[in-house]
Amino acid sequence: MSEATVLNPMDSQYGLVLLAGRTLLAVLFLYIYRRKQERYLLFWAVGWTLLALQSLAHLLGQMPEWSHPLLAGADVLLLALGTLVFLDSARVFFVEAAQPAVTFFLAPFFVLWYYLQLREQSALAQVPLGVGCGAVLAATGIVFWRESRRREVGGGRLLAAAFLIWGAELLASSLGYLSGVERTWMADFVSNVPRLLVAFGMVIVLYEEKERATERQMLGLAGLNLITSTTQAGSTMQEMLGHTLDRLLGALRVPSGAIGVNLGGEAPLQCIHRGEAGAFLREVEKVGLLPYLQRVVQRLGGLVVLPEVNNPAIPAAFTAEEEFGRVARLARAESVRLLVGVTLRAKSASTGLLLLASPDSRRFTPAELRLLLGLGGQIGLAVENFQLMQQSARRAEELRLLNEIGRALSSTRSVDDLLERIHAEMQKVLDVSNFYIALYDPRREEVGFELEVKDGQFLPKRRRKARNGLTEYILRRKEPLLIREDFAGVTSRLGLEPARTAKSFCAVPILLHGEGAGVIGVVNYAQENVFDQEHVEVLTILAAQAAVAIENARLFGEEQRRARQLALLNNVSRKAISTLNPEEMLAAIAAEIHSSLPYDHIGLGVLDYATREVVIQAEAGQGAPGAARRVKLGEGCVGQVAMSGALQQVDNLAESADPAQVQPVLADARSVVCLPISYADQLLGVLNVESRKPHAFREEDVLLLRTLADQVASALHNAFVFQKAQEQAITDGLTGVKTHRFFMEALNGEWRRATRVNRSFSLLLLDLDKFKFVNDYFGHLEGDTVLQRVGRILDQNVRRSDVVSRYGGDEFVVLMPETNAEQAYILGDKLRLWLANDPLLREKKITASVGIATYPQHAGTPQELIQIADASMYLSKHQGGNMIVSADHYKLSEQKQWQR
Repeated sequence: MSEATVLNPMDSQYGLVLLAGRTLLAVLFLYIYRRKQERYLLFWAVGWTLLALQSLAHLLGQMPEWSHPLLAGADVLLLALGTLVFLDSARVFFVEAAQPAVTFFLAPFFVLWYYLQLREQSALAQVPLGVGCGAVLAATGIVFWRESRRREVGGGRLLAAAFLIWGAELLASSLGYLSGVERTWMADFVSNVPRLLVAFGMVIVLYEEKERATERQMLGLAGLNLITSTTQAGSTMQEMLGHTLDRLLGALRVPSGAIGVNLGGEAPLQCIHRGEAGAFLREVEKVGLLPYLQRVVQRLGGLVVLPEVNNPAIPAAFTAEEEFGRVARLARAESVRLLVGVTLRAKSASTGLLLLASPDSRRFTPAELRLLLGLGGQIGLAVENFQLMQQSARRAEELRLLNEIGRALSSTRSVDDLLERIHAEMQKVLDVSNFYIALYDPRREEVGFELEVKDGQFLPKRRRKARNGLTEYILRRKEPLLIREDFAGVTSRLGLEPARTAKSFCAVPILLHGEGAGVIGVVNYAQENVFDQEHVEVLTILAAQAAVAIENARLFGEEQRRARQLALLNNVSRKAISTLNPEEMLAAIAAEIHSSLPYDHIGLGVLDYATREVVIQAEAGQGAPGAARRVKLGEGCVGQVAMSGALQQVDNLAESADPAQVQPVLADARSVVCLPISYADQLLGVLNVESRKPHAFREEDVLLLRTLADQVASALHNAFVFQKAQEQAITDGLTGVKTHRFFMEALNGEWRRATRVNRSFSLLLLDLDKFKFVNDYFGHLEGDTVLQRVGRILDQNVRRSDVVSRYGGDEFVVLMPETNAEQAYILGDKLRLWLANDPLLREKKITASVGIATYPQHAGTPQELIQIADASMYLSKHQGGNMIVSADHYKLSEQKQWQR
């Protein structure tokens, strides 16, 4: 049943030779596997181990003292298992990730076959086990032949032929086709030739595989050289290192690796990871062990290979260091055994570190070690060249951008637009997420942060008094200041008191005519060593361009401001003479001032001497609640100016001793200025200006507002004079009510309005009863007193919309808009009673006869309306006087009769 029963029995010496040969082959392939970590070598080692055990089982079966039923045919079972392993090795040889599926699935079948042959209980027991072995060997040969032809592996074809011959020989001998062959030592030798061919073919394949590995490494190196020598400015360092590491891992057949590049100074290594065991390398970077490994590898000559990171035999130079203990613990946690470190050498110094890690131990040949050293130098040079290319490209881009900035700044005339343009262009060159431009005001000894960016967000403008800060230090020294690290220590040694703590700081002065006019600075709050001397040079060039541009913008702005001020003064003058109505004039002037000056609220108030209050006649801008507000004297900033007649200015309400006393109109006002409006020695009103920005009023601005206040005072005085003259022209000098001429104009105007909107209005015509007796008996002076009293009573007891006029002699007329006949009768009767019950008039027995006429009920024209009211008044007097009569109380046809 065994291979020995088919062939001539092997004597003990020949069997020992086979056992030794197969054992040596197993040890050889196992050793090579330990060095190269190729899985197919492990399968070959296992296969030859099983064949060695076959030889041993056969030798033991020939000895009577070792005779046992289980040993009968065990050599063929071991042969079957070995052939299964060889079949899986063929699959693994060509597909690295293949699993030993054939051995797992067919080994139980061969064991069952062997068991049935021992029991001789099945038809399968009649078929020799060697048939199955031969079939497996033939399948192995077919796999090697097919894949070798497809992949052009010459040694694979030889190995395929050896397996096919071995399988054919085993099938022939198992089926009895070789039973007639005479069993001699030559026949035994010939029967083992296929096995020798298999061993020889494996050696040939191993040699060819080494040549192919060398070729792959050379191709990998060629590709690596292509990548590192053709880096373009458009690609990034990460892309270049990633491609390089991918090629390197493929050439060396290492599962994972990392490249850490030193970007210069004290900056941390910039790391790129690849591969399955990358978690270990990422953790090494995370805990900060890369700089330690870089120093160790560089100290030990640029190359360190640790096949077993946790091996106790590692030199004490490593184990005595705490950092290495941390590396070893991380390796154990991630099941990493192999660790290789290579220094990336450049012409000047080390540029980084190459790390390779694998969960399998491996020993490198001297050629591979030299290869690693060469790779380290090549990658180091590539990194240095890449950095030089980036620096050159960066410098060219900086010069180009600076040129563009210079041209852009020379074409910008607004200081605010100029500063925003500087920031927009600078972010193409630097990280300006924390950036500021401060300008110094020597007259106020203040530093104004005209543009300030923190964490990418623009902050509102702010001003502060000059103090012992970084900005003031740069202004005093007129020199750049670069703080790369130890910010607190450097500022302390300089005796400065910075408002904020940072990690890196770089700022340069803006010099005008040799004096510090401002500062441009960038800050980093998270990382040290971010800025270097190149940044200082870029900022210095930018500051020089910005100084000229800011000065030009300032001069241009001053000219524009002067032009706007002259235009404003001219417009205000035209508004002042365009109308003599104080309310209209003040409203137009407030709107003009607000549209021309950058303030948020403008208010113009007129002083009412009778009530001792400031009446806000006109407002413009945000937060204007409407005119006619009244402010008492001494109340708020407006009331205090009205009381004192002196200007009051608050530059920053937040810093005011008592903000509640200011009482601005805007709840969020930060700056307020109130100016008196005075003509000669008389205070006419107050000009109130508010802004949401602190320190919004400069000296020249206040001077302009003073000029505007003087213009308003002159215009307001003229309006008041004209208003007084106009009032005198339309007011009856004796009674104080409106004149007959004013009444006729008001009547015609109300008639046109009522006709247009189809509304009604009424007239009351009053004639004093027994007034002639007063003139004749008491004299004309008493008569004048009576007329004055009547005019005052009527003026005080009518509605605000009504017009009281002296129609002539002792006749008065009242024009009542929006009043029908019924309402006019009620109002007229009340006036009659007021006159009848007045003590002075009652003493003189003066009453009034009242006539009423309503449009359009009684008449359609003003003249007809007056005639109807006059007729009604005469009817009232005809009936005894002291009564009120409407046109509804008589017929028009009877008018002439009772008039006679």
